[in-house]
Amino acid sequence: MQKTIKMPKQLLPSKAREKIEGFRYGKILEIDESSDTIWVDYADNPLKEQLPAKLASPFFSLDNLKEASLRPSLVQLEFMEGDPARPLVRDIHFSLSDQVREKRTEIIEKTVHVKADRIVLEGETEVVIKSGKVQSVYSAKDGKLVEEADDIRSTARLNNKIRGGSVLIN
Repeated sequence: MQKTIKMPKQLLPSKAREKIEGFRYGKILEIDESSDTIWVDYADNPLKEQLPAKLASPFFSLDNLKEASLRPSLVQLEFMEGDPARPLVRDIHFSLSDQVREKRTEIIEKTVHVKADRIVLEGETEVVIKSGKVQSVYSAKDGKLVEEADDIRSTARLNNKIRGGSVLIN
């Protein structure tokens, strides 16, 4: 049976002047089961101390959170009313690599190498592979592959074939 975590009833607004829009990545530092408190920290934390966080999703279990605090993982944090001292745990991102290096001003994940005879990435509706401004979107809904980049190059040692019901070249 999975136990859910209850959070402190009230997290008071801080006196921090700077508001945070959007989200930040951070790490679960500690789970205090006796007081049902989750302690987190995140890059560029202006308060420079661990903070009690609330859960944004009722679907997180104690097991998920313990796993996130024990192995290399990042949590996506949003902030109540943009207050840097009032984080909400929005999502947990588990790392395939245990080579995560952290500093107070940055969280950097090193390269992950995957080598196998066959690798399958499968998404029910979509798979997105992205790096900076370049991305490939595989859409199950309409059967399309859309590649976006400033420059796309295709090279082959022998034939480079383009096949389709119609081929459009602008």
